[in-house]
Amino acid sequence: MKRITDFVANTLLLVAGTLITISTVSLLIQVVSRYFLNSPTVWSEELAIFCFVWSTMLVVPVAFLRREHIVISFAVDALPHTLQRIVNPLTDLVSAVTLGVVGFYAVRLLSAAERQSMSGLTMLFNTTVPLSYLYLAVPVGCALSVVLIIYRIVVPIPVPDPVAHAIKTPETDI
Repeated sequence: MKRITDFVANTLLLVAGTLITISTVSLLIQVVSRYFLNSPTVWSEELAIFCFVWSTMLVVPVAFLRREHIVISFAVDALPHTLQRIVNPLTDLVSAVTLGVVGFYAVRLLSAAERQSMSGLTMLFNTTVPLSYLYLAVPVGCALSVVLIIYRIVVPIPVPDPVAHAIKTPETDI
């Protein structure tokens, strides 16, 4: 099962990295065309926003899976280890429920966004690109996050300790 979650996480990271690259290139094209050629593009900003939003929503599930979100853990760390094993899944469950609610309401917004188009991308691709394609990133990211959080609750994944790993590694120069 770890192979499957690793494959999903790596695929999401690859897609997100590709989207960030496209976003960066798009903004670079915008800067060059606007300031050096005095002919700004109408599509580059929308493409950059589209890619950035999708890349963000695709890496959120990976961060939940790997417990890489920023947390204030001093209260949980102060608890005995047995209590921590109860509190951590509960906080995961609260996160999953919250993401489920956000995803549910995001889906409800898609019909309103379907009536609007992203004019810059519509011009770029010469076909109507509804705003709902951008908004779809939120329910997709929430749904993937919920699935990976539930998986992590059912199959606990040990949290790597980078300090302990660095100490155990003989080639580390401290």
